[in-house]
Amino acid sequence: MEFKDFNQIIEQAKNKKAMKPMAVAAADESHSLEAAIKAYKEKVVQPFLVGDKEKILSIIKSIGETFPEEYIIDAPDRDEAAFQSVKLVREGKCSFIMKGILETSQIIKA
Repeated sequence: MEFKDFNQIIEQAKNKKAMKPMAVAAADESHSLEAAIKAYKEKVVQPFLVGDKEKILSIIKSIGETFPEEYIIDAPDRDEAAFQSVKLVREGKCSFIMKGILETSQIIKA
């Protein structure tokens, strides 16, 4: 299938029967959270938010959103968030990783 723009990709993802699980490494910043929650609400992905849980919950509240807490994994520092995100993929609980507020080298090292 050939896609001509990003909207076609989004529509294709929405038409799938099940949302793909996605780990968001270091999800404790607003831009990553907003994107992940938007994709969740549009039934594109099932995010697992990995990072400082207190910060994640605070940011979710401050942007006026809600999100199921069972999909938030507490990892208080960036290296641990990278490690836990990679672990979710290795265990088959997530299909891929979205990089939050951490360095690419931290994901590669994990």
